Order: sequence, then C-alpha cells, then structure tokens
Amino acid sequence: MTEHELGLALGQQLLGIQDQHFGLWDDELELNFDNLAIAQRRFANLIASELPDPAVNETHILDVGCGTGHILSLLTQKDYQVDAVSPSHFLIELVKQRLAELPDSTSKVFEAKFEDFPEQIYQQYYDVIFFNESLNHIPIARAFTKVQKLLKPGGLTIICDSFYPDSTKFINDKSIKHTLRDLYRYIDQSPFSLLRDDDITEYVAPTIELMEEFLKTKLKPASETLGQYLQTNNPVLAKIGAFLLKKKFSQLNEQYFTQYNKKALLNGSASYHFIVLQLVKPV
Repeated sequence: MTEHELGLALGQQLLGIQDQHFGLWDDELELNFDNLAIAQRRFANLIASELPDPAVNETHILDVGCGTGHILSLLTQKDYQVDAVSPSHFLIELVKQRLAELPDSTSKVFEAKFEDFPEQIYQQYYDVIFFNESLNHIPIARAFTKVQKLLKPGGLTIICDSFYPDSTKFINDKSIKHTLRDLYRYIDQSPFSLLRDDDITEYVAPTIELMEEFLKTKLKPASETLGQYLQTNNPVLAKIGAFLLKKKFSQLNEQYFTQYNKKALLNGSASYHFIVLQLVKPV
C-alpha cells in the first residue's frame, strides 16, 4: 500500500470519507462535514454539465485516476458508459466494489498507468476523457499524446487540478508537477481547442479548511481526552497509545490531505482550474 492509499484508508476509517476529491462550495452551502458529500456531488455535476447528452447518443467516458470510483458511480447512474483506469490495485478494488452495487453497469476497469492504456484496442473510442486531480501524476507530453489517440474526433478532455503559474513557484513541491505555462503551451501545440478555463480555487479551497478544522477541533481533542484517561488508568498503555495515535493522525494529515496542496491553494500561490478541451483533429 502506497502512502497515498494509506492516507485514503485512514480517511475512511477515522472520518468515513469515501471520496478523495474536492467538494464544490459556495455561500448557499454551509461549510460543515455533513455537507461534504453534497459538495462532492456538486463537483461531479459540474463535470456532468460539460458532457454530451447520453439520451441522444451513447457516450463513452474514461475516468483517468478514478480514485475510489465516486464520480464514476454518479455518472453511471446518469446513464453514461464510464470506464476507469488507475495503477493502484487498492483503489481499483474499491471501484469494483462500487460497480458491484450497480448491476446494470457495463464499465470496464483497467489496473494500469494511463501511459500504458491499450490505445490499439480503444483508438478513437472515447467521447470524453477526464482527469480529476490525476494529471499531475502523468508526464504531460505523454498524457496529451495518449488522449489524442483515444478520443473520437470532436471528443472532449476535462481537466480538474491544481497548478502553479510557472516553475519558479513550485521548486520544492512534488504534489504539483505541471505549471499553467506548460499546460497552455501543450494545448497551443496540440490539435485541441480550449472551450473553458475557470479558476475555481475559491469554490474548492473550503474543503481544505473543513478538513483542517475537523482535525483540530474533533480528532485531536478526542485523542487528548483518551490519552488523559489512559494516563490515569494505565500509564504503560497510555505511552503506547499516545505514540500510535500521534503517528496515525500525522499520517492522516500529511498523506491524505497533502493531495489537496493545501498551503499553495490557501495562500494563493497555486490555483485550481476546471478546463475543457475539444479535439479538433486526432492523431
């Protein structure tokens, strides 16, 4: 299990989180943990708003870096044909569990890096390919080359991710590998037209604030209360418990929530973009 997968597992065990991705917030939706699922569904609906109408033509979608399959499941329930690809065996198993709850699903699940996706079999097969916080894990040149081969002419690519404006901003940040400058350069050099580019940082960043607040006001005080009880009743067990709790909470904070690039998004040095591209001419 990788650090990223461990973080997700801890999030599920300690917080009941089933989805890795941001929620979409505004003034109408109160920022609290009970509304997180609603905010994440809003994000899925944002993606769905750019998709072709499945009632008109069958729409084949590829979810790159599918996480736990949350958005895949929501789109499947909207009658889209959604396939998933991820190199993580742990996450792929979670996706399969979700799909088992959808008996009418025809989704195909690929345990592989996107760079190794079987393009010969699925050349010009997909109507939409989307990267929901996954593009930063893929060499950008290889990602664009692969997408051009898999998309139908006129097909869409949707990118949801964090970016620094240029390389001078992220020398020491390994979680954001691509810059907006690089992304725009590849778009300009590729047979894509840019249909939409929205900076939605202000709508996704509250997810970070919510998680941090929950850790500070709920989990940390609970662990301290438990530690005090054990210290009074069993000092030896208290020392062991304190070590394990500290380690577990540290892993949760540093490994699960680092995917949110929290400092960069909160201080404004990075931005979160919702981008829609259309393939004008495939390879």
